[in-house]
Amino acid sequence: METYFPILMFVLVGIAIGVLPVAMGFLLAPSRPDPEKLAL
Repeated sequence: METYFPILMFVLVGIAIGVLPVAMGFLLAPSRPDPEKLAL
C-alpha cells in the first residue's frame, strides 16, 4: 500500500488544482443578480 501513496497524492493534488479555482470563484464572486438574467 505504501507504493501507491505518491500516486494517490498526485491524483488528489490534480483534483484540487481543478476544483479549487472553481470553488473559490463560486464563493468569492460578488452575487449581484441582474433582473434580465433572472427573467425566464
